[in-house]
Order: sequence, then structure tokens, then C-alpha cells
Amino acid sequence: MSISSVDQWTGSFRDVLIGAVCRVLSLAIHRQSPPPNLSSVARLLVLKPCCLGDLLLATPAIAALRRSFPRAHLTVATGAWARPAVDNNPDLDAVLEIPPVVKGPGALWGLAKPLRRGRFDAVVVLDRSPLVSLAAFLAGISVRAGLDSGGRGFSLTHPVSTSPQRHEASLYVDAIRCLAPHAGVPGLRFFPAAEDVAWAQERLAGSSRWVAVHPGGGINPGGTLTGKRWPAERFDSIIQRLLDAGLSVLLAGGHEDAEATAGIAARHGQVLDLAGQTTFGQLGALLAECCLFIGNDTGALHLAVASRTPVVAIFGPSLPQVYGPWSAKARVIYHGDQCRGCRFRGGLVANCRNSFACTRAVTEGEVWTAAQQLLG
Repeated sequence: MSISSVDQWTGSFRDVLIGAVCRVLSLAIHRQSPPPNLSSVARLLVLKPCCLGDLLLATPAIAALRRSFPRAHLTVATGAWARPAVDNNPDLDAVLEIPPVVKGPGALWGLAKPLRRGRFDAVVVLDRSPLVSLAAFLAGISVRAGLDSGGRGFSLTHPVSTSPQRHEASLYVDAIRCLAPHAGVPGLRFFPAAEDVAWAQERLAGSSRWVAVHPGGGINPGGTLTGKRWPAERFDSIIQRLLDAGLSVLLAGGHEDAEATAGIAARHGQVLDLAGQTTFGQLGALLAECCLFIGNDTGALHLAVASRTPVVAIFGPSLPQVYGPWSAKARVIYHGDQCRGCRFRGGLVANCRNSFACTRAVTEGEVWTAAQQLLG
């Protein structure tokens, strides 16, 4: 049995076991609750520990809550890694920093304590972990809406069933509907600081047609999956075509992507490599100045969407119908429909028995055609 097969079997068995335990625990917790009295909700919490892209996908739901509770104090609880996605969001009154991953009884109580101190009237849990929703129960929050995946939302008063084929942003909106049933839902939202906007405009001065290329990604506090990365030499080909077309190219990414961009920059003297040299706010401001984003399945992809930039999204193991760009100005290139080399019940393992052939199946011609369509 291959490493990937063992990982998949172990992950599936663990998944089934957790689901069974959660269903037993649900018998001991009163799940049903009458419809909440919206006028009594003065302090409202959105609980989303991780990660950058996921938190950006939650911004439409957050905006809908703000529209329904204009006078309530609205807080997002998230990890330090993801916090930059909402630091300047005007829909929020506060951001509460929590651990990005909750594992074990100690971490569970460590999360429940600050939630209890917040004296929240209601919470929306946008996480599938049974420990995250259980922390809201232990914190004494009376109205607890959120995602119920395979029975893991056993401690919620208003569980929302999840569909393996429904987009994450849509699921987050589903989760807030019992509290805000009639609120309009905008697109993804990101708000860089004024100084970040000024910095980005200064760095990109001298050209009016910038294309951001993001060749990295796949690294988060919850794990590493560099199989999401399209081969660097194929990005080389796309970059050369962009340069030949008279466009300017910005290489984007975080510190963990700098190695991937350095080799590309060395082969293309005209590109501007800022990977690892920007804050998240500066990166968002840069992407807002670009006419196109081309990149892998990363948080930066969703940041580009939230910045109203058209995107060409290269997908491999992840399902684009679930995690793809939530935008009409997007083209997704994907060939993983028949491949299950690293997937189990929607989860992913780091070792793929097919060596991430789905990522490598994306061709340069497909990416270039999509780029041309969006560039007009």
C-alpha cells in the first residue's frame, strides 16, 4: 500500500470515528432552540480560526451580518496568520486573536475562556472542527449557529448542513441565514490601509498595465500542500508571453513563496519581484492596481478577487466549485475531475499517489487563452 493510500485510509477512518463520537455527544446536548430574538442581539461573534483565504471567503457573510445588525458590536475571532484579511474591515468593531488550530482539551479551554469574557449573545461558527463549536458552547453563548459537517456541529443550537459540492463562501452565507435571513450579500471584501494604497501606487508607477503572477502557495498553519503549485517553468512561458505583449509583470507572494519567485525573476530581468517583501495589506493594494492576476489555489487568489481584479486560477487537487474564485471575472483551469489521488471526503493528503498529475495537466496554452480573454 502506498503512502498516499495509507494516509487516505487513516484520514477516512479518523473522519468516520469523529463523526460517530459527535453523534453520540449530540444526544447529551440540547440542539434545538426557538428562532432568536434579533432585537436582543447586542454582541455578535463570528468564529473562524484559519486561514487567510477562508477568512476572505467569509467577508460576504460578515457584511450580511453587519447589514442585519447595524447597532450590534460585531467581532471576528481568528488566528494571527489570518487576521490581516479583516484588520481594516469597516463591517467589524473588533478582531479577537485566537489559536489558528484547536487540538486537545487544553486548547479547547484556552479558546473557550476569551470567548466567555466577550459576553457574546450569539455566534456564527464558520469552521467544521467539533472542538471550535464546542468552545462556543463552553463559553456560554446561548445562540450558536454554524456549519454541521457529518454531525460535527453537535453543540450548535442552529446547525447548518454542509454539501461537499457547495462553495465555501456560499456555505458561510448559509450559516448566517438563521440570524440574517433577508440580508443582501456582496462579493468578497478587502480594505487596505491608505498608506498601503499609496505605497503600492508608488511601486507600480511607470506602467499602467500590470499583471500579478503568483507561482507559490500551498503553505498554511494547518499544513503544507505544495502539490497545488503549477510547475515554475510553465509560469516562465506565461510571463514571457505577457512581456512580449507589452505588459508589466509583478511577482507576488509571501515569505514562503520567495524561493519560487527568485528563480523566475533571475530568468526575466524585466519583472518586479516583491514576494516576501510586502505586508498582506500592501499585497492587496498592489493587486488592486493590476489588470489581471494569474496564480495557483492560494489565499492571494481570493485577495485578488476581493480587490476586484480579474483572475486566472490554476487548480490541482482542490475542488474549484468549493474553493475557487467567487467572482464573475474569473477563469478556472482544472483537470482533477477524474483524479482522487490525494482526496478523501473533501480533505487532502500531502502525498498523492498520482504525483499531483491534475496540477501538471494544466497547459500553458489554456492559461494563456484565459488570460487573453480577461485582458480583452
